Amino acid sequence: MISFSKEDIFLVTGASSGIGRASALQLNELGASVIITGRRQEKLQEVKDEAVNSENIFIESRDLAVDIDSHAEWVIELSKKYGKLKGLVLSAGVSFVKPLSIVDYSSLKTAQDILLNAQIMLIKGFSNRKAHTGQSSVVIIASDAALYGVKGLLEYSSAKAALITAGKVMANELYSRSIRVNTISPGLILTPMVEESVKKGETNADAVQYAGKPEYVANMVSFLLSEKACWITGQNIIIDGGNSLPNIHNKF
Repeated sequence: MISFSKEDIFLVTGASSGIGRASALQLNELGASVIITGRRQEKLQEVKDEAVNSENIFIESRDLAVDIDSHAEWVIELSKKYGKLKGLVLSAGVSFVKPLSIVDYSSLKTAQDILLNAQIMLIKGFSNRKAHTGQSSVVIIASDAALYGVKGLLEYSSAKAALITAGKVMANELYSRSIRVNTISPGLILTPMVEESVKKGETNADAVQYAGKPEYVANMVSFLLSEKACWITGQNIIIDGGNSLPNIHNKF
């Protein structure tokens, strides 16, 4: 069984909803202390109020799309405030759905900044010896859209694909510092972002019947952060309910 102590401190981005929220709540339930961050203070407070051990949830609201170059120092400052971090969960994200015909440099740069560059800067800060405990772990939430050519997701998919590759590079670089780095590529997960996408007609409503729950991904997050995954690094783990397999749902 996976368990943590309150001395095990994790930073979870995108913790106000979806996979980030589920991961933060599960880590807290397993005994860890969790710093949760997101743009909306009131949503973060809801997570804290829902937590089993709410006294070990700490709110630090921050917009990761702003002042990206300062993220590394921010992580170091958090470690000074709360103690060295045992792990980092990067779950913050935003949907980018548009056809190639209306993609421009500005929108490409925005997607890269939010989905790739901000994540790298956060890991840079975490990798500083002042920030992490050693024998620590980074889990990056990517997407299976990075692996398959889903139309309309050029900006999103290309940024996530780069993120998966960046994760492998950082796993190689940070191994000597006893930091493991892995990515998880979920399939369609029923999050508020996906629900909004369905309302806008950007996501096929019929596909939602096969969508997974955020908790399915949170289970893998907790495992990869634990000592039970001590020999796993540089991997991209697909969690999609078999959706990548031909005719999988016809078998059930």
